[in-house]
Amino acid sequence: PPPQEDIGVGSMVEVATDVDQHYYGVVRWIGLMDDTATAGVELEQSVCGLGDGTRGGQRLFSCANGRALFVPLPLCRRDARFRDTPPPDRADLHETDDFEQPDCPVVPGVVAPLSSLGELAGKNRGIQGHHNSCYLDATLFAMFTFTSVFDALLYRPPEPEDSPHYSEVQRVLREEVVNPLRKHGYVSADRVMKLRTLLERLSDVPGLTSEEKDPEEFLNGLVAQLLRAEPFLKLSSGQESYCYQLFVEKDEHVTLPTVQQLLEQSFSTSGVKLSEVPAAFIIQMPRFGKQYKLYQRVLPSPLLDVTDLIEGLPRQCTVCGSLARWECG
Repeated sequence: PPPQEDIGVGSMVEVATDVDQHYYGVVRWIGLMDDTATAGVELEQSVCGLGDGTRGGQRLFSCANGRALFVPLPLCRRDARFRDTPPPDRADLHETDDFEQPDCPVVPGVVAPLSSLGELAGKNRGIQGHHNSCYLDATLFAMFTFTSVFDALLYRPPEPEDSPHYSEVQRVLREEVVNPLRKHGYVSADRVMKLRTLLERLSDVPGLTSEEKDPEEFLNGLVAQLLRAEPFLKLSSGQESYCYQLFVEKDEHVTLPTVQQLLEQSFSTSGVKLSEVPAAFIIQMPRFGKQYKLYQRVLPSPLLDVTDLIEGLPRQCTVCGSLARWECG
C-alpha cells in the first residue's frame, strides 16, 4: 500500500469509494470511531443521505446538511488538484531546471516581519516570479514582508460562514508564502503557484495562474472572497474598497511626483474623502491599462499625511495657518 500521507485538520483531501466515485473536501475532524482512526470531511458538494457534522447525537464539527462524510483516515489522500507539483502547462513556459531554485520549505507557526532591508539584499531574495505573477508577487511582498498590519488575515480562526477551503487557503498563504519570506527571505515560484491555483479554482477571478491581472482583482479574490476581510477603506461616497487606485491628470511640469502629492491630487479630483482613518492603505499608482504608466517614476513617501483627506476634519487655512472655518468647493 502507498505510504500514509500527512493529513490533518484543514487538509484538502479526496476520498475514493468502491464505486469509483471520488469526493473532494476539507478535513474538519479527526478522531477514533470504533477504535478506527476516522476523518470527518466537509465535502465540496452535498450528497443525499449525509449529515451536518453530528455522529451518534454528538456534534463533531459544523457544516451544511449533506456535506459531512466520516471515513477511515487511510481512505483520505491529499487532493491531487492542489499538490505541490506544478500544473501540466508549466512545462510549456519555463522548466524548473532552467533557473536556480533554492529550497523553500514550509514554515509553520508565527514568524515576525523583517526589520531590516539588508536581509533581502543579494541573490535569490524576495518572491520568485513566474508566468505573469509580478502583480501578485509585488502585492504580497508589500503586504507582509516588513509589516504586521495584515497579519489578521493569516491567523483568523474559521467561522461557519467561511468557505470550506478557508483553512487551506490561509495555511498556504501563511506557511508556504509569508513565513518563508520572513524567515528565509525567499519564496519559490512553485509555492506561489500553489496559492494561485487555489485562488483560480475557488474565487470568481479566472486566469490567475497564467494571465497578468490587476492587483485589485487579486485582492478581491483572496482577501474579499476567500478570507472575508472587512474592506480597508471607507469613502465619503459610501464606497468601500481594499485598495485605492490613483486617478490624476499628468502635470507636465512635474517629472518626479511623490506619492503624497498624487494622493492629494487624486482625492481632490474625485471629490471624495475618507470616512475614517484606514487601518491599512493600499495605493495603486496612476496608469492607463497594463502598458502605459502616467509617470515613469514616482518617489515613495515614507509617511502619508491623510489629515486633509478625512471627512469632517477642518483643514489648515492657507493664508493665516489657523484651522479653517470655511472651505471653498
